[in-house]
Amino acid sequence: MGECLAEIGYKDMVAMDLSQGMLEEAKSKNVYSGFDQMALGGDLDYATDEFDAVISVGVLLKDMPLRIPSMSLRASLNPAD
Repeated sequence: MGECLAEIGYKDMVAMDLSQGMLEEAKSKNVYSGFDQMALGGDLDYATDEFDAVISVGVLLKDMPLRIPSMSLRASLNPAD
């Protein structure tokens, strides 16, 4: 996904994954400016309003309501003007 976004001009993208292996895969794409090893579902180590958009791809959650990850990510989004 990051490669596609970079091709159309998006910059300053951050990759986040629980797996260090997946973060290494993201690094090999040479399109991300940051790499964070964290898990969805709890508090994330991002400032409030840190991101303009969040795209979640291939998220697998066991025994967790679907609303929990979206609530975790929502706090890091900039409010719409």
